[in-house]
Amino acid sequence: MASLVVDKNFWEGKKILLTGHTGFKGAWLSFWLKQLGADLLGFSQAGLLESRFYTDVTRGKIAEENGDIRSRESLLKVINEFQPDIVFHLAAQPLVLASYEDPLTTFDTNIMGTLNVLNAVCESTKKIALINVTSDKCYENDERQTSFTESDKLGGKDPYSNSKACADLVSSCYMHLVEAANKSDHIGIANVRAGNVLGGGDISCDRIVPDILSAADSQKVIEIRNPNAVRPWQHVLDPLRGYIILAQNLYNQPRYFSQSWNFGPSNNAHSSVGTLVEHLKARLDFSCHMSKGTSRALESNFLSIDSTKSKNELGWSTSIPFEEIVRLTVEWHLAANNGQNLEEMCKSQIEYSLK
Repeated sequence: MASLVVDKNFWEGKKILLTGHTGFKGAWLSFWLKQLGADLLGFSQAGLLESRFYTDVTRGKIAEENGDIRSRESLLKVINEFQPDIVFHLAAQPLVLASYEDPLTTFDTNIMGTLNVLNAVCESTKKIALINVTSDKCYENDERQTSFTESDKLGGKDPYSNSKACADLVSSCYMHLVEAANKSDHIGIANVRAGNVLGGGDISCDRIVPDILSAADSQKVIEIRNPNAVRPWQHVLDPLRGYIILAQNLYNQPRYFSQSWNFGPSNNAHSSVGTLVEHLKARLDFSCHMSKGTSRALESNFLSIDSTKSKNELGWSTSIPFEEIVRLTVEWHLAANNGQNLEEMCKSQIEYSLK
């Protein structure tokens, strides 16, 4: 029987390796798992952009290993020495526009880095589960105005989307290799594809909310480059809850749950960039200029994923309404600016997401 809720008893003392723990989603996930009593080890490359959540909340709170996922030897060493029960692989080059500027690093990191993680996990002789975080952008987007399901064709025109599709395919291949080697009773691999996430502590470049928060802090005018683009917005805690629940099931039943899973909001949570900007304006003082054109050549104009499978088999759905996503994100940012106790705020937001 599937586990349908976050189970603290399951995580107590579990050894968790988390690649990309200094990033936005990785830092939130490491904080949450730490609250659940897990024994965590973060693995990230030094010198990369660190999320504000990491620098302000989780830095120094968990064990860390400096390493590059593009180094097969580094990953083998850390997995052999730490002997994790579960691996969350989030390390990646995560930005569409940056992937145009440096496609080689994007492909190397997102494909070969994932391959190295997969290979290291599959060489383990102990029971182990891997949650491979790809992206909702891994689908071949034909702007068809309907939601993608897990069985839809993968692809991507931009280097980021294409690399994530490739990483997803490589991971699916390793699911087959595990089964062919008769290891599927103790090695589980699952791909997770989430919608656009918002929340406190993200400072990535060329992302709408971090850019607006930065503009509000500096009182600079920001240009909104594609106000008509529609995205599946969700608070970061919603898909992370899905990853956690899936990991519980993948560890306990690796043969069945080694699949691909969508974690996106229901259709009524899909809003345009322009609508998001208006909600942010109601809570922040900033000036912006709405572009009349679109960047369709670089970014898709419509994106939506169907999470029916996760709802039916994991009992998962988003819990935080669109308006509350904006409120929680802005409140976290203002609290960080004002030097408030962020750890207590994060705990409170996690509790809110579980209601």
